[in-house]
Amino acid sequence: MKRTFTLLAAAFATTAAAQKPYHRDLAVLEVNREAPRTEFVELFLNGRYEGNYLLGEHVKVSKNRLNADDDGYLIERDGYYQQEPLYFMTDRGNPFTFKHPDTDDITQQQVAYIKDYVNKFEYVLYSQNFMDPEEGYRKYIDVDSWVNWYLVQETLCNKDTNYYFFKKNAQPDTKLGMSPVWDFEWSLGIGWNYTEPARHDVLVQRSLYFDRLMQDPYFAGLVKERWKTLKSEFLPQLYAYINETAQKISVSQRANFTKWNILNTPVSVEVITLGTWENEVQYAKDFLTRRVQWLDSAIPIW
Repeated sequence: MKRTFTLLAAAFATTAAAQKPYHRDLAVLEVNREAPRTEFVELFLNGRYEGNYLLGEHVKVSKNRLNADDDGYLIERDGYYQQEPLYFMTDRGNPFTFKHPDTDDITQQQVAYIKDYVNKFEYVLYSQNFMDPEEGYRKYIDVDSWVNWYLVQETLCNKDTNYYFFKKNAQPDTKLGMSPVWDFEWSLGIGWNYTEPARHDVLVQRSLYFDRLMQDPYFAGLVKERWKTLKSEFLPQLYAYINETAQKISVSQRANFTKWNILNTPVSVEVITLGTWENEVQYAKDFLTRRVQWLDSAIPIW
């Protein structure tokens, strides 16, 4: 099924209702401009109020989103690959599914091309000469987009995300980028550890390639330099956006949690509740502050 938009029920994740759009704001400000657009809305169904929802663009290739050529690709490293009509498995055991081309239209030649491309990248990445600027991993990936994607995830401490990879076309001069960012249900401390808040002082995205990439001083150096820009120029705007958005939906959230009386009920990945929506918003801001302070001390020694 081809989906254009998604409607997320903020009522069923109280902290998420406070946080959901912020990942996109951070991403669009600087580091991942193809992030899907989102907007809080009030949903009425057949004249009946159903609460506050997040209306967003679905991840897809199109002219005003990720703009790929006919021979381009949008693939996902997908843990639920067996539920999809078509997928491929790399030699290192990573399953990928297709968002573009559509599985109804893709040819076996296109499948073979991207599978071979990802296999070559993985082989080189874990080879002895992976740091080589001409024949190492840099030959296959858009390094800047990978640095940007990584910093969005670590800044927001996103413990569980979707891994999307984008290639504009099958020409030799285009490389595999990481885009767009998606799925932040476990970010900014939402996923508690049952008896205590989620830790802000741990790395959460060093799996799937990044453990190896960060062994290269070149890649680690780019992360360090990008962090300086992100912290000084764009994080202040993110804090302002959080406050502005909280103010914007302050009336709506009261109606929402009157409709859905769940502020003291653990929902989804939440285990410990905070009692009020205002507490949820403040928790998100406090967690982000602690996270940024810790990253600022940790990143220089990576």
